[in-house]
Amino acid sequence: MDSNAKIYKSNEFEVTLHKTDKSLSIKAFNTAISKSYSIKILQKAVNGITNGIFSDIQSLHEGLIEAFEGGKEVSILITKEGKFIYTCLALIGKTKREFTFDIQLEESSSDPLKKLETKLDKLSAKVLALEQSTVNQTEILGIYITKQIEQMLNERLDSFELKIEKKLLDFETKLASLSQIPQYIPQYIKQPIEIIQPKQETPMKFTFDHATVNRTNFTLSNKNKTATKTNMDSYVKLFAREPLKEGLCSFSVKLEVCCDKSSKNPWGLIGIAPPTYAQTAHLTSNETAGGTWFYGVNGYIFKNNITISSKLEASKNGDIITVKIDMERGVIIVMKNNVHICTGDLEKEYFEAHEYFPCIELFHGGSKVTFVDK
Repeated sequence: MDSNAKIYKSNEFEVTLHKTDKSLSIKAFNTAISKSYSIKILQKAVNGITNGIFSDIQSLHEGLIEAFEGGKEVSILITKEGKFIYTCLALIGKTKREFTFDIQLEESSSDPLKKLETKLDKLSAKVLALEQSTVNQTEILGIYITKQIEQMLNERLDSFELKIEKKLLDFETKLASLSQIPQYIPQYIKQPIEIIQPKQETPMKFTFDHATVNRTNFTLSNKNKTATKTNMDSYVKLFAREPLKEGLCSFSVKLEVCCDKSSKNPWGLIGIAPPTYAQTAHLTSNETAGGTWFYGVNGYIFKNNITISSKLEASKNGDIITVKIDMERGVIIVMKNNVHICTGDLEKEYFEAHEYFPCIELFHGGSKVTFVDK
């Protein structure tokens, strides 16, 4: 365990967390059976490992600390096999939903000195318990324990030396084989370069559809680029007139007004949806809303009408939300004021079979958004 890190205790485990700008290292030691577990999580793996609950190393680190320190809406359980099970409750509308993920730590190679220290502690406890007996019994037991410790220590050291010698031999064998690697390097590098070649984005301009079923709930202006919600507070969506083109394309929406004067929490959705939802009043009336993907200005990400992220910083009036979509691979990227927020995937069965349209959903009367041309 890291002597300079704070130790968190859970059941029979002692846990330390070590965070850098690029990774988070988790170490757990089972004091009952003297086994160590560990894992190193890189920045790019956080979103996938946590099922979208955390987006980066910083938020994951803070979330684990909150759980270990007994946060009200979060908890963490460590199984005897070294699996972390994290659970949190989040308020979605008026309903609390449970979100969870687990991280399986790998068992570390046994540390002979740590195990020896644990066994010595147990033997010392037995000695103290027997000190109430006769002096002769204590002396005899002390001699026996000393011999046992010497024998065990010698066996451990012999085993440890053999393991080191084996690892050195393996390393020398691998080092000798490095001369065979250069002939394969060009082929290995070539394929990834072909995959990540940057695509040419298709330039597009968008306007709101004046013929949509929800047109009467909005006033359109600025050549149909600006939509202002006219009715009282209620969820109402509005599609763009133009569909997204194949390949790589994007659109940007400026939040002119995202909440009314009496509301502390803004509400609005900006994202994409297939035309199957064009004739419904609002997306939240669909229990699954398959194929939809939205950024909520309240700080949440919604996929198929289900929250898939922990709460991010809420947006404010004047923010510009940009949505980039790769229609060939089904990848979506959301940015706020040119700063990356998240990357996600679309349902293959939808993006390969349907057109997609930019779409918004507003709640507060007077909310106002504008398509921004590049």
